[in-house]
Amino acid sequence: MVRLLLEEYNVDPNVWDADAFGYGGTSPLYDAVNRDDCGIASFLLAAGADPNFKPNSPCEYDILSHAIMSGHFKSAALLIDAGASVTRETYDNRAPLWFAVEKAHRGFVHKILDLMDTIPGADVNVGAPLVTACRRGVTGLVRKLLKHGADIEVVEPGREGWNALEVAVSHGRAEALRVLFEHGVSTGAAVSMVDSGAIHMAVSCDHREVISVLMANGVPVNRPRPLGHPRGPHTMSPLECAVIYQYQGLAESLIQSGAAAYLSPREKSRILWRAFPPDNEDMLLLLIGSGICEHTPTDKPWSIKPALHYAISLGMPDLVSLMLKNGADPNYRGADGNTALTAAVMAGDRRIVLVLLGDGTDPETWTRPSNSDVVAGESSLAKRHTQLIVEVDTQGCTPLYLATSGGREDIVRILLARGSRAIHTHNNAGWSPIGLATLHKNHVTVNNTRPFIDILRLLNNPASAKIDRELMEGIGDNHRISGPRALW
Repeated sequence: MVRLLLEEYNVDPNVWDADAFGYGGTSPLYDAVNRDDCGIASFLLAAGADPNFKPNSPCEYDILSHAIMSGHFKSAALLIDAGASVTRETYDNRAPLWFAVEKAHRGFVHKILDLMDTIPGADVNVGAPLVTACRRGVTGLVRKLLKHGADIEVVEPGREGWNALEVAVSHGRAEALRVLFEHGVSTGAAVSMVDSGAIHMAVSCDHREVISVLMANGVPVNRPRPLGHPRGPHTMSPLECAVIYQYQGLAESLIQSGAAAYLSPREKSRILWRAFPPDNEDMLLLLIGSGICEHTPTDKPWSIKPALHYAISLGMPDLVSLMLKNGADPNYRGADGNTALTAAVMAGDRRIVLVLLGDGTDPETWTRPSNSDVVAGESSLAKRHTQLIVEVDTQGCTPLYLATSGGREDIVRILLARGSRAIHTHNNAGWSPIGLATLHKNHVTVNNTRPFIDILRLLNNPASAKIDRELMEGIGDNHRISGPRALW
């Protein structure tokens, strides 16, 4: 039928239909290509159909770009052989080469590039096809485009507005990134990439291989990037980003590459603060063990709950041990008046109690003097924030008193073995641990009597308290002590 119309009735192959909006519609060739009907397309082209046809609608592509975008490469090849322009730009600043790269069709990309080499003034950077090749991670196309003159620093229109280097980094395309550096990356492009935030995006997605490639090529991957903030601009380092997302392996690589040199004491404190909430003990051990973070930050938030107390509250004995070895003060008080030992006893964690007492901490440490004065020797920072101290049930309680009140026979045994005194009197009520244990033994229900009988036996004979293998290995479940039980 098409041949009959073209040959017998001499129908114009470029006749347009009209669409509902009054624009010129599509041509027969456009419709044939849209259906990927190569037979009809061949008849129309032989009859003189225009291979450069474009609908009048402002948001439509020319026929060649439409064919490539639709994946109809046989029809697109017919159009090119018939003289379709491979350099014509679309309304959104794209060209046929960009569409071919977007479809990752290597053979067609090579065909267009070879043809463009014969066209004077043809620009392979229209639409930034190199950026698209890097985003898709097609290393062969990246090499081919660079060989034909693609510019690494050309920015893709729309989308992120990034160049090829920034896209390769942010999307984790390590092989494409290696090809770019082999071709040659200018210092200006590397600096622009660092400032753009591409490294932070790579870190947030745990693209370790990309970071390794950047390190190997001398890019300052640890440089902080300015960020907007309601309280004023501040910077965030890639290390802080890795800590937030809990990528320990990546954080270790950044530390080994010199992250500390880019961080102020305040930034180090903030990084440590970021590491605590996810309860990631391994990350905290890395940060403090490598010296990247202080074991005792001096920023105001830490005066409310010192870093050592955070580790205790989260049940991290290895981290507590490391902090003590690095010089953390176990007698420093938090805003609740607790020292490290009283906090550990109230948390019911005998493993940390063992760690603290092994460090030589005084088991008779008071939670807070009854007269609300700050004990001599405490830091001025704690003194400035005494107004934050909350009056709690632990006021004036010794660790042994707290362990006794919570029925923790195991912790009582540890404290007595380390020399704690069973006759020490509680400041407010005047109860000693022995008196409290006797009271509870006589008043609690039958099911709860046994712990206090054992505790009373230990308190009456402190010499019998031994730290056996079970205690040292930390076997058994911990339960939190809410505070001294009510006194009748």
